[in-house]
Amino acid sequence: MRIVFFFIHFFALVHAIEPVQRIASFSPAATRILVDLGCAEQVVSATRWCELPQGHPATRTCDAFEPDLEALLKSGATLAILPHLANPLLANRIRSAGIHTVILSEESPESPAEDIRILGETTGRLSECKKLLAKRGVLKKEPCGKRVLIIWDGVCAGPLSYLSWTIRAAGAEPAPLQGSWPAWDIEDVVRSKPDTVIFLQTDGPVKAETDKINLEKWRSLPGLKSTPAAQTGTIFHLKPNSDWLPASGQPEVVKIIAGLIGN
Repeated sequence: MRIVFFFIHFFALVHAIEPVQRIASFSPAATRILVDLGCAEQVVSATRWCELPQGHPATRTCDAFEPDLEALLKSGATLAILPHLANPLLANRIRSAGIHTVILSEESPESPAEDIRILGETTGRLSECKKLLAKRGVLKKEPCGKRVLIIWDGVCAGPLSYLSWTIRAAGAEPAPLQGSWPAWDIEDVVRSKPDTVIFLQTDGPVKAETDKINLEKWRSLPGLKSTPAAQTGTIFHLKPNSDWLPASGQPEVVKIIAGLIGN
């Protein structure tokens, strides 16, 4: 009995003296996941685009493409999270500085779920991780056969993008384009015959509204005026927030899309 008590006490003591992770996030998507996992207080540095609670003390010096290693070391970070597209040399330099480094998944329809798992395991937030993953499953709608086209800064969310999972979870299908984020092209869009179009714009409204300017433009252009979206007036726009990132906010976007397509 004394031996059992000793081991329980020993492991409790080791756990108690484990240093709290100090996290540097080079990815707005990772930051959103960390917040939803309950790790916001552990974030000591982030990008200028990361959404953190108001008044959060994290420095905004993380940039995967123009890294400031001196600022990273000064932050006292013990864990750095990098996007998949970050320069591999950056990861090596951060590791050589003694900072544990995690690289997020390559983009795919399932990459947000993979990143939730990775960060849940890395931070030890397994219970919270399971809840976030379960939330992704319960919102899936019945297929309605409609095609949705999402246009973000001149590129379209293709079937290999992370947003294709979101569109399918809402019961629709992503417009049948090629790849992850093909450039906006009128001929490709006309061939894709979208039933609903969503423009993500930095100057757009907070909640989805009919995009009167783009709707008028589509109805005046040959080809585009023949698309179901132009004919039915189902062209919308809104300002994207962290829900639209490849992260844990995707279920909120599922609700938005399902509402716009009436599913």
